[in-house]
Amino acid sequence: MAAGVVVAVLLAVHAEAASGVALTDPRFGEIALVQGLTAPTAVAVGPGGRLFVAEKAGKVLSALPGHHPRVLLDISHHVNTYDERGLLGIALDRDFSHNGHLYLLYSYDAPGSGHDGSYAVTSRLTRVTVSDPATDPITLGRDPPEKVLLGAEGRLGPCPAPANDVDCLPAEGQTHSGDTVRVDPRDGTLWVSNGDGAGDSTVDQLAFRALDETSYAGKILHVDVDGRGLPGHPFCPHDTNLQHVCTKVYASGFRNPFRFSIDASTGRLIRGRRGLVPLRGDRPRALGPRLRLALLRGNATRWIQLPDARV
Repeated sequence: MAAGVVVAVLLAVHAEAASGVALTDPRFGEIALVQGLTAPTAVAVGPGGRLFVAEKAGKVLSALPGHHPRVLLDISHHVNTYDERGLLGIALDRDFSHNGHLYLLYSYDAPGSGHDGSYAVTSRLTRVTVSDPATDPITLGRDPPEKVLLGAEGRLGPCPAPANDVDCLPAEGQTHSGDTVRVDPRDGTLWVSNGDGAGDSTVDQLAFRALDETSYAGKILHVDVDGRGLPGHPFCPHDTNLQHVCTKVYASGFRNPFRFSIDASTGRLIRGRRGLVPLRGDRPRALGPRLRLALLRGNATRWIQLPDARV
């Protein structure tokens, strides 16, 4: 790492910081850019430094640093937020200033399912279009039109049995659901992570789907902006049908690949791993050529509760 101070940009929310949680590494600092948020989960930076913040319950807010945020859109009516579920991923298209395309990854409450229950659900990756994205984005309101890119078979209940033509992002468990969406800064393609959808505290046969190349469970996916696979995919290189699940899989065998980033200079995909005990969970079966794993080991002997006041 180059010498100097790395600044951790944080978002302030309603609750006050919990006692005992402090940033002690002198290489890092805190800057509160936006206040008045509730359970923010992810942020994307747009033109002019405008922040687009996803809240767990299903709202996206936008604000310039130092200004009060306003609601850009609200899809909470069909976002399941039970336990670790919710709106967990957000990204802006590489050409966002012109096309206004914004990507959302969330646990889906299908029609007729009630709301926020512990029942089995699925996840979805969708795209919405923001008007006037480069200057002052126009509020889209509640339930704006969404184009489903992954998870078109979203439903109440578990995904069907894995198959190459089953477009379903599993989220049966109360954790390990749809996690992160990133836009590749080099070519604008999309990277998406999805947990195994299995239970987090018991032996669950569903976890074995992470090794099945025809399931999105326990995978990192690489797709185009319409959710299709890409030429040169590593798992079924002779399959030319880019709608097939296996053509979208970049790496498999994960328990919960919750967060990752892309090194813009090298193209390497760097994934963080989380868990309650050291080295439990992930046993990647195969990795794409540019994937590197980064493991940050914390105190695994106790829970560390992050405060709502900082993200």
